[in-house]
Amino acid sequence: MWISKRIFLVSTIFFLLFWNNVVNAQDEIFTSIELVVSDEAKAKLNQSKTDIGKGDNLIKSAESKDKALEKYFGSTKKRKQKKGEKKSVDAKQDRIKAVRYYDRAYTSVLEVYNELLSNARFDFPEDKKLADDLIASAASKAENAKKTIASYEKLKSDVLDEKPYSKLKSDLEKCESEYKEAAYNLLDAYKLWKVQGDKKNESELTDKNAWETASNANTIVAYKGYLSKLPKGKYVNEAKKRITELENEEKARSMGDPNDPNKGLVYRVQILADSNKWTEDDIRKKSYKGSEKIEERYADGAYKYTIGFYRKYEDAAQLKKKIKVRGAFVVCFSNGRQIDVTEAQRMEEQLKK
Repeated sequence: MWISKRIFLVSTIFFLLFWNNVVNAQDEIFTSIELVVSDEAKAKLNQSKTDIGKGDNLIKSAESKDKALEKYFGSTKKRKQKKGEKKSVDAKQDRIKAVRYYDRAYTSVLEVYNELLSNARFDFPEDKKLADDLIASAASKAENAKKTIASYEKLKSDVLDEKPYSKLKSDLEKCESEYKEAAYNLLDAYKLWKVQGDKKNESELTDKNAWETASNANTIVAYKGYLSKLPKGKYVNEAKKRITELENEEKARSMGDPNDPNKGLVYRVQILADSNKWTEDDIRKKSYKGSEKIEERYADGAYKYTIGFYRKYEDAAQLKKKIKVRGAFVVCFSNGRQIDVTEAQRMEEQLKK
């Protein structure tokens, strides 16, 4: 006995929680827009609530009558089932009356939402498309519900006993469900519109931060990164302008004095690097035996020795191939600062334009 009472109590609690969620969800259809619509629209919404309440009461009445009908529809005998159809006329009428109230209520609700959304402005094309799809879906569901209602409106009470109760019940429950789904579709479209301002502010802040990052770096790579991340950003034209300016500056620096190895873009061939310093004689005896002038520089904890002085990578690569020194490779400098070969080749391509 104690276990049965406990099971009943737990079941009751779960039912109340479920029903509370259903009611809250339905209330949201009204509470979400009550403060932003006209007094006339508010009156419509209040009347809709009343109509939904009347419809719900009629459904409860039908459900209480359903209990008395179980012995007929639960039977396998056709005669008893037919008798059940005759006795279910009152329940059928309750359900038809209920759905009429739902029809009037949700028609008004959808009208209020559609009027509100007709003036809505969307800042993001993808949100506008989604909202349009939701509005179209709501219209389609409402139209289906109205068609179902119309088919039962034409039925007279004297022929209701011939209409299968299970079919009528299923059709009208689906009708109510479609109306609710249509209302939720428009609620979702409204929510989408409502957050446009916050979403726009967030987008502008993201844009601003990305631009500040690119501006602080002030490099071609940084500005190109901004364009890649925000191809429709507020600072796109400025980013393109700065890229052009930096490329022109880079080109001007690269051109420099053709005879000054510390100006512009320079390629050399590194033939040796060691933590100890070498004399030129030792290098020519043990490593490079050619006649090119050997340049020494100290970087990254090592003495590095290079030969050649070229403005084109191809010329330096030819020298490297010609001298046949093991481990030799091409190094690149821009205004005396060593840079990556890939970056140097990109700069060289810019100079050709």
